[in-house]
Order: sequence, then structure tokens, then C-alpha cells
Amino acid sequence: GDSTTSVLCEYTLKDIDHVLEGTFKEADSSSFWRELPRDHMPEGVPKNCDSNQNLSDTVLSFLRSHVLMHGNIYSRPPFQIVFQTFNMNITKLVSDYISITTGNDAGEQLTLLYVGTSDGKILKLLQKKKTEKYRWLSTWLIDDKKTPIRDMIIAEDTKQLYVSTDAGVYQLSVGQCNRYTICMECERDPLCRYDVQHNRCVESDDGPKSSARHSPELWCKKSVQRPGKTTQLKLMCL
Repeated sequence: GDSTTSVLCEYTLKDIDHVLEGTFKEADSSSFWRELPRDHMPEGVPKNCDSNQNLSDTVLSFLRSHVLMHGNIYSRPPFQIVFQTFNMNITKLVSDYISITTGNDAGEQLTLLYVGTSDGKILKLLQKKKTEKYRWLSTWLIDDKKTPIRDMIIAEDTKQLYVSTDAGVYQLSVGQCNRYTICMECERDPLCRYDVQHNRCVESDDGPKSSARHSPELWCKKSVQRPGKTTQLKLMCL
């Protein structure tokens, strides 16, 4: 049957600016697109502009008839898909950058993506390094009606995520740590920590934790599965 797929690709502003500062495409008499030489461009074509009030009629006419740039913009790393979804469309995307302490002066910056979908879900993704793909952390269902996500915004001062759908506007914490039920899932999220004493996932009190502090797998194995704390199961045949 028919299936829907959405992909996320990452581009750099440097590459985008380089293409926008380049040459234009032009269709010849046979409708074949070719590069327009720079000496065929009218004088005064801007590299970028906020208003067309200071542009001549010649430049405006040229820009209206030449809407394609000649250069290509490739994703970084080249041709790599950052994240891919199936059976849903991506409708909105917001990012949040967090800095953590790793024991050196440089520290570490992580990127969290909140991806809204056509079936009313928010996917939380994490990228630890710019050269790595995003890792899926969790999926949130906003309401039972699965209304498409229309808009999202993060309030920087309160770290609250505001989500808009056709059904209403919702306010969520960016952590949503209580949704994690497994220690390793909780500890992979830099905004959360696993409370061993109460056996639950909570928001980190001292801010985003360092990924270098521990390996989530090793930490959970040592902290949760302590000697004397294991439960023995007895099997009974009926």
C-alpha cells in the first residue's frame, strides 16, 4: 500500500550563502537550463537585500525573471540523512542548544530537536556531535485525536515547549522526563536523571548533565541492579 516518508537533512549557512552569492540559471531557446555568465547580469544585483525600494527597474526585472541559482546546496555530511520517519509527515521543527560541562574549558554543546508530525506526535532527537546523526530519545502523543502539529516554539526563559494544533495550544516542559520508564532511556536524555531511590526518571536538578560523566548502560547496571536488590522469581507448573 501507499506509505509516507519524511527525512531531515542538515545544511550549513556558509554553503547556502556561497550559492546565493553565485551565478543564476537561465533557460535558453530550447528550454535547457544553463549558467548565466556574470557579465550578462545587470550592474547592481545585490547578494542579499531586505527591501527592493533601492533597486533599479532593470535589476528588479532581472530578479523576477531569474529565480533559480546555478549552484547546488548539499547536506552535511554530503548526502547524509539526519533522521528519517515512516508513515507520517514532519510538520514542524524546533531546536534547542544546551551546553554541558565535561571537565575541560571547552565544554560540550548538544543539540535537541523537537519534531512535530502529521499524526499529533512530537519526536525528541539528540545530536551529540555535528558529524553524528540524530538519535531518537522519545515520542510524545499530544492528544488522543492525533491532531497534526501546526506550530511549536520554545520559551528560552522558562524552557517550556508551546505546541499548537487545530484542537488547542499545549504547554510542555522540554524534559518530559516522567515519560521514561527505563533507566537507560532516562539517562540517555541530558535533561533527565534516574532517581534510584524512588525508581523513576526526573529532571536533572543541576542542569544538563555531562555525557562524559558515565555511560548510561554501565551507570544503570551498577546503580539499579545492586547486589541484594534483585528479585527472585519462582516458576510453578500447573
